[in-house]
Amino acid sequence: VFDRAALSAPPYRSSARAGACPADACLRLRPVRLSGRAWRGEPDTCAQPGALVGSGVPFSSCSKRIGQRISTLHIRKTSMAALGFVNSSPAIGSLRESASAVAQTNTAPFAGADVPVGTSCFSSLGAICAASGLAAVGLASGKKQRKAKTTVVSTRQFVARHALDQSSRDEDLSLDEDTPIKNGKPVLVELEDPSDLLACSRRGLAVVCGLSTAVFSQVQGAAAGAPRMRSLPTSVRNSGGIDQWNMKHADLKRLKVMLDGMCLATTVDEALEEVHAIMSLGRNFWAYAYMRTLYSKKPDVYYGTLLAKPATLLPVVYTPTVGEACQKFGKLPFQRRGCYISLNERGNIKSVLEEYAAAELTQGPDGRYLCDCIVFSDGGRILGLGDLGTWGMGIPIGKLDLYAACAGVNPHRTIPVIIDVGCSDAAGNSDKVVVRDNELYTGMKQDRKKHTSEAGTSVNSEYYGKDSLIGEFMQAAADVFGKRCLLQFEDFNSNDAFPLLAEYRDKFLTYNDDIQGTAAVAVAALMGAIKLRKPKCTDLVGELGSQTFLFHGAGSANLGTLKLLSQEAGVPKSKIFVTNSRGVIWRSKDGKEGSFRNGEQKGFAQVGKPTYDASNLADTIEHIKPSCLIGAVGVAPGCFDKKVVDALVRVNGSERPSMFAMSNPGDKAEITARDAYTWSNGRVIYASGTGFEPVEVDGKTFAPGQVNNIYIFPGVSFGAISCQASTIPERFFMVAAEAIANTLDEAD
Repeated sequence: VFDRAALSAPPYRSSARAGACPADACLRLRPVRLSGRAWRGEPDTCAQPGALVGSGVPFSSCSKRIGQRISTLHIRKTSMAALGFVNSSPAIGSLRESASAVAQTNTAPFAGADVPVGTSCFSSLGAICAASGLAAVGLASGKKQRKAKTTVVSTRQFVARHALDQSSRDEDLSLDEDTPIKNGKPVLVELEDPSDLLACSRRGLAVVCGLSTAVFSQVQGAAAGAPRMRSLPTSVRNSGGIDQWNMKHADLKRLKVMLDGMCLATTVDEALEEVHAIMSLGRNFWAYAYMRTLYSKKPDVYYGTLLAKPATLLPVVYTPTVGEACQKFGKLPFQRRGCYISLNERGNIKSVLEEYAAAELTQGPDGRYLCDCIVFSDGGRILGLGDLGTWGMGIPIGKLDLYAACAGVNPHRTIPVIIDVGCSDAAGNSDKVVVRDNELYTGMKQDRKKHTSEAGTSVNSEYYGKDSLIGEFMQAAADVFGKRCLLQFEDFNSNDAFPLLAEYRDKFLTYNDDIQGTAAVAVAALMGAIKLRKPKCTDLVGELGSQTFLFHGAGSANLGTLKLLSQEAGVPKSKIFVTNSRGVIWRSKDGKEGSFRNGEQKGFAQVGKPTYDASNLADTIEHIKPSCLIGAVGVAPGCFDKKVVDALVRVNGSERPSMFAMSNPGDKAEITARDAYTWSNGRVIYASGTGFEPVEVDGKTFAPGQVNNIYIFPGVSFGAISCQASTIPERFFMVAAEAIANTLDEAD
C-alpha cells in the first residue's frame, strides 16, 4: 500500500521508468483513503494518511479496456482505486499475458507496476488478480452495483470474520457507521484464500481491507519485489508463508526471538566473537543455528565469517554438525534460503524456479537469472541417517557453503533444492527419528511412491518414465538458467542414484557427488597411503594395481570408488572385493545366481560362491588378505571391531594396511581413530569421513586423515563452471584424485 509520499513520488508520473517505485514506500503500509472525487485532484492530495485502505470506489468502463493503455488520467476519470501492490515478480507472471500492454506502458498506475490492481473482478484480469492473491479492492463495476443497489463506503474497522454466505451473522457484528453495506446489510470479509476475492466480486460486493494475514503476506511480498509461496515446502506454504509458519508454532516463535537476540553482529569480527562464545559451551548445534540466523540477516557477513575461520566453522556448517542439524532442521525457525519443489508442482517446476530466482538471484543483461550451480537432493539418504525428507535441506545448503568457502563459487549465484515426493516414517531413518509425522515437518506428509525396477530394486516411481519429476526439474533448470548451469545430485538413495546419473549425465551438466566425488577422494586417499608406505613411488596410479581392496558396504559411495579404480585406474576386478548385508558379493559364472542386489553390485561380484564364511568380516580378511579395508556401511557403527583390526594387521605382515571409516556423521563411523590406532598399536593408516582428534599411542601422536568430499566437489564444480563444460566425464574425477594425492608433502 502506498502512502502519501509514494503517491506524490516521481514513479506516479507517466514519465517515470518502470520499476522505479521506492520499495520502502510499499513496505511502510500506511493506510490510505481513496475516493472518486479525490482522484480528480492532484496526486499529492489523493492520500490521507491515517484513513483505512480499501475504499470500494465504483467504476464502470475500465473492464472494457483490459489489454489497452490505461493512463493515470483514465484512472481518475473512471474513479478506479489503483493501489500499488504490484511489482515485478513471478507471482503475477500469469497476469502479464492478460494485461501485457498495461505492463509495458509507463503510464500504468504508479508507473512501474506490472498491472493495475483495482480493475474489475468481472473481467478476466480481475479474476486472475483474485486467483493470484492480489488486492483488487473496490471491484464492483458500476453496472453491477446499480443492479445490486450496493452502497460502498470505506471503513475504519477491520473485523476478522468470514461472512460471504452467512448473512445471519451480520447482525451480530459490532460495526461502526463507515461499514460497507450490501442491500442495507453490512458485509465484512477476511479472505482466507485468494479465491475468496473472486467469490466476493461475483456477489457484487466491494472488498474492504479484505486480506487475511496469510494472503496479506503474499501481497506484502509482491510489494517487496518477489513473493515466495510455490517454492516453499508444502506445510509452510499451506500455513501462509514463512512468518506465519514460525508464528504458528510456539517453540519456533520463541526460538526465533532467542536466535535473533543472540545474533546481533553487523561485522565479521562481531560475528566471530558471538559464534566463538556459543561454541565455548561445547555444542556446535547451537553454533549451527546461529550461523543460519546470521545468513538470514546478513549473508555477506556470514560468508566473511566463514572465510575468516574455515577450519573452525566448516565443521559447524557441514559435517559433522550438519547430520544433527538435518535431524532437527524443522525444529529450528524456518529461514528463506532453499527452494522446495513439491510433487504437487509437477508441470509447473519452471515457474517454481523462476519464483525463487526472482526472490534470491539477480538478473544478467539479457534478463536471465544468474545461477551457476544447483545442488539438489530428495532427502532420501541423508549421510548415513536415512530418509529425512525436506529436513534434509541442510545438506544442499551446507554443500553450497563449501562451494563458496573452498573454491570461490559465487554464493549469490547458487540454489539449494529439495525435491519433495514424500518421506518415510520413523522406520526409514537409522535413528528412528520422527520426521514426517512431526507437527513441525515442513514437507508433504505422505509416503514415497515406489516400485520394483527391472533390476529388482525398490525405486521412487516419480523419477522415471515420460513424466519424470527429475527430468522436468533438470530441463526447467536448463531453460531458466541455461544449459551450463551445474546440477549436482546429492544424497539420493543408491537404488535411484545410479540409474538417474546414467540417464542424465550426458544430457545436462551434472554429476553425483556421493558416487563420483566420494570415489575420487577415496582413491586420492588410497594413493596417499601408498606414498606413506613407499615415499619414493612416482607412479601412484600404477601402484594401485598391486593392492588388494576389500570394500565393506555396497552403497553409492563404495560402488563409485570401485568403478573409478576399475575403469580409470585400471585395477583388475580380481583385486576388488565388496560386501553387502549377505557378505562378500558373488555370482555364478552365467550370472543367474548370486548375492548381488542390483546391476551395479553384480558388476563387481566375484565369480563363484565363497568357500569360507563370507558373512564374517574377520574370516573374510583372513582369506582375501586385503591391503586396504574401506568401510561405508552407514548403518553399522563400530563394525570394525578388534578382531577385524587384528586380522587386518596380521595378514599384512610388516606392511602398514589402510583402514578407512567413511560413514558420516562421526557416530556412524565403522571405527574411531582411537580404537584403530590403539588396537593396531599405530600400525594402520587410518582415515575417516568425519574428522577425529589426534591420538597418542606409546608416546607417538597419530593425526588421522579426513577422507571427505570437500577436497573434490568444490574444485570439480568450480572448474566445470569456469570452463563452461557441457558434461563431466569420469576422467575428471581421476585427474582430481591424482592432483590431491600429489599435493601431499613430507609434512603431511
